[in-house]
Amino acid sequence: MMKKRNFLLAALFVAASGVSMSQTVQDAIHPDTPIWGTVQQTGVAIAPHYKWSAVVNDDPSGNYIIQWLDPASGALLDMDMQHGRNPDVAYYSNADVVSVAYEMGGNIFVDDYTLATLAPTYNLAAQSYVSNGFNPNIDMNSLGNGIVTWDDGVDVWVVAYNVVGNVGIPIGVSGGTQPDVALLDDNQNFVLTWIDPSGTWRTQTFNYGAITGAMPALVPTSAPITINPIGAQWEWPRIQSNRGNNFGPADYYTAVAQDDQGGTYDVYGLFFGGIGNVINFKHVNNSLNLCGMDYPRPVVAYDRNFVHIAWAQEYSCHSYGPIPDGSERDVLLREYDFKGNLTTGVFEEVNLFNSDFVHSTTSINTEYDASTGITSTNYFEAVVYNDPGGFFWKKRDVGTTVFRTVGSDNFTVQVDKGVGSNLITVEVSSLDESITEADIDMEFAVYDQSGRLIEIPTFERNGMTFQIDATSLEQGIYLLQYTLNGETKAERIPHFTN
Repeated sequence: MMKKRNFLLAALFVAASGVSMSQTVQDAIHPDTPIWGTVQQTGVAIAPHYKWSAVVNDDPSGNYIIQWLDPASGALLDMDMQHGRNPDVAYYSNADVVSVAYEMGGNIFVDDYTLATLAPTYNLAAQSYVSNGFNPNIDMNSLGNGIVTWDDGVDVWVVAYNVVGNVGIPIGVSGGTQPDVALLDDNQNFVLTWIDPSGTWRTQTFNYGAITGAMPALVPTSAPITINPIGAQWEWPRIQSNRGNNFGPADYYTAVAQDDQGGTYDVYGLFFGGIGNVINFKHVNNSLNLCGMDYPRPVVAYDRNFVHIAWAQEYSCHSYGPIPDGSERDVLLREYDFKGNLTTGVFEEVNLFNSDFVHSTTSINTEYDASTGITSTNYFEAVVYNDPGGFFWKKRDVGTTVFRTVGSDNFTVQVDKGVGSNLITVEVSSLDESITEADIDMEFAVYDQSGRLIEIPTFERNGMTFQIDATSLEQGIYLLQYTLNGETKAERIPHFTN
């Protein structure tokens, strides 16, 4: 069985190595929301139903900071600071508890924050010692069960964790460092990815129930998948699994890592469809990026039927050709289907900055609204990243489906429906600076989910921005159809306010 699996991986590697990379970068257009000063470690989790972004980061003072951000605007809702560094964050299966794993003085801790009566205020409820070690990462599945992994500089460790303050018995996994973990929604398997002492990238699944009892044991549920480094060594792998069976089974998961080629770095994605079953291996980034001590640090999240991989991209240390916007570094994102096939041939630019970064840590996460049942419309995605001197946040949701969407004639249409607002805002812009508001002809219609025309809405216009009054709509999901200069498109709009 191992021989067959290694042969498959070798074939996938040959295919990945020979990929002809598109060099089209589509520019970001949405504003970057500043949330803190320069940091080196980041993490983001999203509250189910409420979509509050819980963002964690290092602070130069030696503390970690957790902030809760408004899903519509990124405005600060609540904040706390505790001793520690290198934090990672995960939400419970509802918004009641959010947990932060971090290191302090060579030890691993988990802090639990509970939701107060006056939402969205969170209070520190428990601080739990886990073990000695470094590089912690935490994950919770949709059922509310948790898991923490870390390394002690020599070996990788894992422990079951359930809120509040319920830490299991740590178990040694293997020699290695820089681990990440995902607890699958089947509640039976968890998947670890790490770098072994030889620089080899390793990914393997284990039985979750076996580590939760009084006599925990490490029970593999698949053979290890190992990939030798292309350059000097693999670094900083990350992994995420599918959430929500509406978008495929729980045993879909994807790992990403950077390959150190001696001062330049490539990013790869390893796609799984079934426990231990590799279905694709992809070269992700735009060829040999980064110089010096700045790294791409790729991250991954499942967004409905898609897999999103984001990383920091450097252009100045190789012959890229024309540099987008004259910038030296971007945060870029690529979208794949669950099989690892690109949905488009472009690199999507997340940030708007044209100067080089001080740090390149990026985090991404998605969440679905479990309280109303998971559908193709009630999702939310948040990305945090660094610029030359700050820490920034962006959202993607049903009202803002992409960071930038370029339509025909170079028009861009952004539809934004506030959580607590009766106004639907549609903003039109263009990459062609010669186009003015006089060149924009816009019409609207609203349909229910059965396709029945509800109304031709009235709207107010201010330049290229249109505001539609949705007060007359009952609560539910609607299809907003807009016709821009004769071309018709539609987006689903959740309406839960009257």
